Amino acid sequence: MNNWLGLKALTIIVGALISLVIYANRAGRNAARVKFEKENAQLAQQVTRVVRAMAQAEINKPITAKELIDRLNNGKI
Repeated sequence: MNNWLGLKALTIIVGALISLVIYANRAGRNAARVKFEKENAQLAQQVTRVVRAMAQAEINKPITAKELIDRLNNGKI
């Protein structure tokens, strides 16, 4: 009877350890995913700032009188 009790206790302990390892593995993957998503968000923000600066530079660039008249005639301003 004591052998079965010891075997049951050992089975419960091993099961608990396996569950703990699985939980820790999932937590690690989730943490890695969160870090990856934060890095992607930062990269997207950097790209957005560059594109915005390029668009602003295009708007602010000097144009000739002919280009201004053409833009006004085409309705682009």
